[in-house]
Amino acid sequence: MATEAPTAGQNTTAIDDLQDPIYVRLRDLVYQACGIYHPGEKLYLLAGACKRRLKAANANDIRGYMDILSSATRRDAELRELLNEITIGETCLFRSQPQLNALHNVILPEIVAARSKMGLKRLRVWSAGCSTGEEPYTLAMFLSEESEKLLQGWTFDISGVDINEEAANLIQFQNAYQASAQVSTIINTLLQDTFNMVQ
Repeated sequence: MATEAPTAGQNTTAIDDLQDPIYVRLRDLVYQACGIYHPGEKLYLLAGACKRRLKAANANDIRGYMDILSSATRRDAELRELLNEITIGETCLFRSQPQLNALHNVILPEIVAARSKMGLKRLRVWSAGCSTGEEPYTLAMFLSEESEKLLQGWTFDISGVDINEEAANLIQFQNAYQASAQVSTIINTLLQDTFNMVQ
């Protein structure tokens, strides 16, 4: 999941405030917790998220908020809330056509060639940062179509994950495509209709 993009007027944190070393400590805490890094020019996004959490967390100021994030009793719950605040739920079906083209033309053929040499006909896909799951659904439709061509005789599993707790509660795609033939037929029809509309 991407970090939040600013909108006009959103940067309400004064530049002088961002010079406070507490924001570097907060940035490092978030980075250690989930791998999202806010470079200096994007630190105001993290500062804004923290300031939005101040009231809900009953902190008087940014140092009080850092105390909460350092507290053994409140750290985990509040860190989860902060991560939910700094991530966005941007997701859609067929989100990146260049990536799908690369998957179709380069990546998948290379994987199939390498795995076939080992006698393996199973593919596992992990879609990270996928919000509510439209990207894994896209992959499921794509791989379902390929199961009639390049992936004939293969099985595949798709897992969708996200660090945003609200989004992650909505998705689970383990063994998504070992469903019924009826579901596969419906999705193949939808996929064909979708590609016909795009062409």
